[in-house]
Amino acid sequence: MKGKASIAIILFLIVIMTSFFIIRSNASKRIKNNEIQGEELVIYSAHPIELLRPLIQEFESRTGIWVRVKSGGTGELINQIESEQDEPVADILWGGSLSTLKPQMYLFEEYISKNQEFIFDEFKNDEGMLTRFSDVPSVLMINTDLIGDIIINGYQDLLNLNLKGSIAYCSPSISSSAYEHLINMLYAMGKGNPQEG
Repeated sequence: MKGKASIAIILFLIVIMTSFFIIRSNASKRIKNNEIQGEELVIYSAHPIELLRPLIQEFESRTGIWVRVKSGGTGELINQIESEQDEPVADILWGGSLSTLKPQMYLFEEYISKNQEFIFDEFKNDEGMLTRFSDVPSVLMINTDLIGDIIINGYQDLLNLNLKGSIAYCSPSISSSAYEHLINMLYAMGKGNPQEG
């Protein structure tokens, strides 16, 4: 009987010790994760998450700073930032066009990147609040399977009545890309004079 009791006590002690080490191991992992995730960067962005994900993962691995992204159209994110002026949530707005953001510069703090010297002169942050990330052209995408013999060479060609109901276009109040297209349309249709467009 004493042998069985001794084995039971030894097994009990092994279970207690194993539980202690598992709990201690998990506690240190939690502490480590909390240290890594203790600092958080909140980004509002209109960019697709597929574009952001690898850049954010690289940033997190290099800095140990956890990143949280709120996605949306540039217009709605600007409205959100404006509504949060008294208690800001976002650290960075990542995305949007210059024509959309310049009138809203009062919402942002000044910041000049330490890499400013490496940026082409025409893309430098002369305003103090707008660091350029990319140079994206406005493009028209045409489904060649559906267009038939209609030729599209520019915005003027989109006025073809045969295209009525076949053109997809986002609201310029929501999307900075759509806003850029609107500006392009006004300039193109007005032959350089947006008022005429």
